[in-house]
Amino acid sequence: WRPLAPSILEEYASDYIEQSFISPFMLHTFQVKADMKKKVSAIVHIDGTTRPQTVSKTNNPKYYKMINKFRAITGIPMVLNTSFNGAKAPIVCTPMDAVTSFFSNSTDVLAIGDFLVNKNE
Repeated sequence: WRPLAPSILEEYASDYIEQSFISPFMLHTFQVKADMKKKVSAIVHIDGTTRPQTVSKTNNPKYYKMINKFRAITGIPMVLNTSFNGAKAPIVCTPMDAVTSFFSNSTDVLAIGDFLVNKNE
């Protein structure tokens, strides 16, 4: 069981999550606001909760910028996030782990540092 969760821009968390606070490491579970559950249903667990990663411009500027561009296009200040590892494999910890996992699963594109790797090109 590996539920999807959001990476959400820190300043928008309270718009979507009840009693939100900064949670950059996906360590806490929060109730999703009732009026937002349909809008962001992919990140809502069966019990109405989610386990977000809040993303700040200061601590994670590249990821923040990417999510903010997605927000500008969709109006949603979050993207789906889950653990980066295959089934029955340890969580990715190094760039080599990331590349190995990428080529052994069905992921199409890997963004790592300043690089973008696409299996189809």
